[in-house]
Amino acid sequence: MSGCGTSYDPPIAVDHTSAKYKTDLDKCQTSSAEIVRRQNADTPWTWMTSPFTGPPRVRAAIRTCMAHDGYVVEQAGG
Repeated sequence: MSGCGTSYDPPIAVDHTSAKYKTDLDKCQTSSAEIVRRQNADTPWTWMTSPFTGPPRVRAAIRTCMAHDGYVVEQAGG
């Protein structure tokens, strides 16, 4: 589970190289990974399934965090 969300960059139509975006993304990646890690540690079952369920949950939490910070996350697909 450790670091599973650290390389995810959500689909947001902004300058991904700006300092503010990078700071916000780093904050969201860190907090989201920790939140999901704690949820996965809740029971033995969630811990055992975390390698499969964790990464998608971390990505979703990062998107939610970025939206909360005012970014508009683009929808995947069409």
